[in-house]
Formats: sequence, structure tokens, C-alpha cells
Amino acid sequence: MVSRFRKRTKLSAPALATLLGCSTQTVYNLESKKPTRPRQALLARLSELRSMGTRELKALLKDAK
Repeated sequence: MVSRFRKRTKLSAPALATLLGCSTQTVYNLESKKPTRPRQALLARLSELRSMGTRELKALLKDAK
């Protein structure tokens, strides 16, 4: 789910980590489907980001830097 989202939006793992407010390693762990239990806030933020278009995400990323 996370890797498809990243490919669709052309975001790098570090960029997605910035938008999610987590580490790049957390993004990689979510993509590899390791048996982790992500925090509820992280899942809520991911859901929020998935509802946005690529332009919106790029604008958020620009503002975050």
C-alpha cells in the first residue's frame, strides 16, 4: 500500500517520511510489511495524505522544508 502510494505520487522515502513526521526507516518498514504496529497518528496522517493529489503533496513538502 505505501510503496504503491509512493510510486504513484513519485515521492522518495525521505520525502514521505517528512510529510508523515516519521523516520525514513519507518517508511521502509511500512513498505516491507514487517510486523510492526504503526502509531494511530501515523496511520491517520497517511490516510490524509493518500486523499491528496501529487501537486498538493509537493506543495506540502515544499512548505515543510
